[in-house]
Amino acid sequence: MIFLVYIQNLPFLLLDHEQMIIKALELIPTQLSYQPVGLNLLRDKFTLPELQKLYETILDRKIDRHNFQKKILSMDILRRLDQHRKIGPHCSPNLYLIRLNTKKHSWKVKDLDSKTMYVV
Repeated sequence: MIFLVYIQNLPFLLLDHEQMIIKALELIPTQLSYQPVGLNLLRDKFTLPELQKLYETILDRKIDRHNFQKKILSMDILRRLDQHRKIGPHCSPNLYLIRLNTKKHSWKVKDLDSKTMYVV
C-alpha cells in the first residue's frame, strides 16, 4: 500500500529508513544543479505556475514569479502548447511540454533570482 505523508509528520520508520529520507531530502536540491530532477515529477503537460511550485517545494523557499518565468522561458527547454488549463473564471495558464535535447541543453545552474541559484 502506498500513501503520502508530509515530511514534517513522518511516522516511526523501521531500521535506517528515516536517515534514508533525510539524506534524500539533502541530495535533491544539490542534484538540481546537474540534472533535471523535477521533470520526472511533472505531468506530461504542465503550467509554469505548476513548475514553479515544484521547485519552490523542492528548495523549500519562494521564488519570484517574474524572474522564474523569464529565466525558464529563456532556457528554451519548454514548448508552449495551444492549450490551457482551466483553473478559475479568469485564470487559464498555458500548458507546456518539456523539450529535451541533451546536446543543446547542458542543464547548468541558472540564476532565477538575485539570492539563490536554481536549475530546471
